[in-house]
Parts: sequence; C-alpha cells; structure tokens
Amino acid sequence: MRSVVCVLLVAAALSAGCSGSSASTTTPTVSGSLTEVFTGSLAVNGSGFYSFTVSSTGTTSVMLASITTAVPGPAVNLAVSLGVGVPAGIGCPVTTAVTVGPALTSQIAITLDPGIYCVNIADIGNLPVPVNFAIRIVHT
Repeated sequence: MRSVVCVLLVAAALSAGCSGSSASTTTPTVSGSLTEVFTGSLAVNGSGFYSFTVSSTGTTSVMLASITTAVPGPAVNLAVSLGVGVPAGIGCPVTTAVTVGPALTSQIAITLDPGIYCVNIADIGNLPVPVNFAIRIVHT
C-alpha cells in the first residue's frame, strides 16, 4: 500500500510547477475534513506556497509526502523548510515551521480557526538541483 501511495504522490508531484501551475485536489473525507494536495517544483534556494481555506475550527495536518529529482527521477530524502502561515501579498509569512524530509505522516499539526491560510516550502541550502514535491494538507 505504501508503494502505491508513493507512486501516486510522485506522479502528482511531477504534474505541476510552483509558479502558477500548481495542482490541487480537494477530496472530502470522513468527519467533514478535506484533503488537498499541493504539487510543484522547488528551485535551488527557492520557495513556493499554496493557499487554502479552513471552514471551521479544527486541527490542520500538513505532510511533505515526497521529493523527487527531474522526470522520471527517483525519490530523494532531502530536508526542506515546511511552514504554515497567513498569505500576505505575494508571500506566505509562516507562524509555524519545521525542517523536514519527506514522510508518510503528518509533520505539522496545528489548530486553525476559519480563514485563509498558506503552506510554504523552501530550500534551506540542501538542494543540489531543482526538485519536484507533493504536500498533503488535511483540514476542516
């Protein structure tokens, strides 16, 4: 099952870039939560963000699901900065951030009130080449 999830997330990561061509799928799940997948490309020393709307107070979970090299590149285990904040202009100043590598578990779990939020991904100096990524956000 993990292999299937990894393959699907890698395929999603390869399908879009961070500069305006990001892809998002929203899927209702049990208990009224939504799952969104943010995919894109991350340049060396670059960053990108994705905005999402929380409709009711609850826990929001963020997971860096995968990082891969160029098509059809292998998965890589490199650490990046992953954060949650409130969008401002053309950026995403984060209020909660962690340095993480890809994993199939939530790396940020935060209680958010209704509103518009963003998830930010940024190179912390570890990327030798541009990479593709997939981030999963689960919220109410």
